[in-house]
Amino acid sequence: MSHATTERTDLGSVAAVTVRDDPRRKAHDLRDLHRRWAETATVPDGVRTAIARAWSRQQPRPSTAPTTHLPDLAVAERRSQATELRTVLPHLESTLLDVASEASNELVVCDAKGFVLWVRGPSEVRRSSERLGFVEGANWSEDAVGTNGLGTAIVDARPIQVFGAEHTDEGHHGWVCTGAPILSPRTGAPAGAITLSGPLASAHPNTVALVSGAVRLAEQVLAAEHRADLDRVRRAAGDLAGGGPVVLVDDDGWVVESEGVSVGDRVWLPGRLHEGRVWSPLLGAIDAERVPGGWALRPVSTRDVRVVLCAGPPARAVVHAAGGTEEVRLTARHAAILAALAAHPDGVSGEELVRAAYDRPVSLVTLRAEVSRLRGRLGPLIDTRPYRLTAPCLVQP
Repeated sequence: MSHATTERTDLGSVAAVTVRDDPRRKAHDLRDLHRRWAETATVPDGVRTAIARAWSRQQPRPSTAPTTHLPDLAVAERRSQATELRTVLPHLESTLLDVASEASNELVVCDAKGFVLWVRGPSEVRRSSERLGFVEGANWSEDAVGTNGLGTAIVDARPIQVFGAEHTDEGHHGWVCTGAPILSPRTGAPAGAITLSGPLASAHPNTVALVSGAVRLAEQVLAAEHRADLDRVRRAAGDLAGGGPVVLVDDDGWVVESEGVSVGDRVWLPGRLHEGRVWSPLLGAIDAERVPGGWALRPVSTRDVRVVLCAGPPARAVVHAAGGTEEVRLTARHAAILAALAAHPDGVSGEELVRAAYDRPVSLVTLRAEVSRLRGRLGPLIDTRPYRLTAPCLVQP
């Protein structure tokens, strides 16, 4: 099984400072670069690549504290929803808090939207950060406060160290923040992020390795928990053999086991998955059966499947599979290809499909790429040798 882990970035390139840097000189030079950016709205030469990428996503802004600050009940609700973060919080605290406190840093954890859920660390550091609005319930997404160790780590999905005037907000220029996202093994997306934050004098390149290592351990904990959840789904489902081909998945589509069906690690699940006959782009028509913690998916013959192509706009294909329907949005090009295949039920060659679906000459490589993308939406409804539909298709204007 393939699980997400934080990208193995060259940690040396992440660090904002080196052991040879003079922090005061570094801070002065960065203030000059920030001032030039603020005056021209153009990222000047000399800005580190990760920071230049972040600055290019936004406009300079005056110094402002975060405007979005959740009440205590809303913070408690977000904490209850952040199950993966709650799972790893004790591991993060045991790994980082003592070292952070010795370095006059605080540990801050936010959810995937950038809302701060937990702040831990020395009281004097917390009092200073509270004056900036760096408190539980504050929104520290990049949209809310600009470049920072939490929001930028989430956007880039990689570790980052933000030193002094690399922060967008001038009020944060006295701080260094070393952050990293925690990637969910269930979705591959950030479940949240952490940062060690403190005054500029606390900046050190080794903090990047410390934070990145703690996040890797946290992701390993989440991956182990997910494997245990998959085992629970397998045990709860019991013996599914004997009923024909079947794929057993958890609620996120991760494959627990399969019998008679060739699949990868994960199956895309329709957004409105329900028991009964439904359509899956990968598996085609399936009978979905709810099992504790997941689904048993049984492919069925496409003989009971028909397609209605609605030219739109917007163009869409409505797949009817013996009592279940699934609407698939299409690009204009994909609609033209589908209409051409509907007009030639016995199949066509690549050259013939180009002439039927395009109003200009294109290469067979271009055609194959478009058909591949269309098969990603319609799965086994499209065959390629020759190009044809495996189910009847009615074209409506």
